[in-house]
Amino acid sequence: MTTVADTGDGATFGIGATTAGPFTAIGEVTNISLPDEATDAVEATHLGSAGRREFIVGLSDPGEVSIEFNFTATGYAALKTKSDARAAFAFEVEEPNGDTWGAACILTSLKAGDLAAGEVTKGSATFKVSGPLTYTEAA
Repeated sequence: MTTVADTGDGATFGIGATTAGPFTAIGEVTNISLPDEATDAVEATHLGSAGRREFIVGLSDPGEVSIEFNFTATGYAALKTKSDARAAFAFEVEEPNGDTWGAACILTSLKAGDLAAGEVTKGSATFKVSGPLTYTEAA
């Protein structure tokens, strides 16, 4: 059986005003960490639970997305503008096969990078997903 696994080579990360786009790509992204979604388990045990705890589904937290990128003035400036605005915006991750991830988010962390002799300066950013996270398979 032939695998359908893929690498991240060619994936893009973009930001925009709304989840409908358009999205401006942040250049030279070297790593994208997709969200780790979690749902609360709310205890609903009662006197008739026969000695066993019972749980119901609580609130879901769609998680965070983080990126690492080769520091460029253009990419950093675009992210810094979003950070300074202190308002929600949208992101979209497009995988090499055309599948997309997207959501509204807020920028919670932006690091310009460390300056070191003989090394590429790497920046990083973390985005807290706000509301539903969408995943769309390529047609």
